[in-house]
Amino acid sequence: MNVRLHIERLVLDEAWGGVEPAVLGRMVERELTRLLAGSRLDRGLAVSGAVAAIRGGDVPGRETAAGAGGLAAQISAAVHAGLTGESRGAP
Repeated sequence: MNVRLHIERLVLDEAWGGVEPAVLGRMVERELTRLLAGSRLDRGLAVSGAVAAIRGGDVPGRETAAGAGGLAAQISAAVHAGLTGESRGAP
């Protein structure tokens, strides 16, 4: 099965002002690819095809992330939770 995922926009609050968006985007892409490689999609997604939006988990915030890498891991975990139905916390 192939999965095509398009994230139109990542919105960061002012606390993340020093994070380079293009770098963060690439980090999220790599981490999400890694997470999805060994996962199954939520049953509803697997049978329904295209979906306009999926609610993922929450991203805790800067105090629990170490720079762009930590933020990318948190974002990826939240998106992964929405795609798979697994309610894992951010790493």
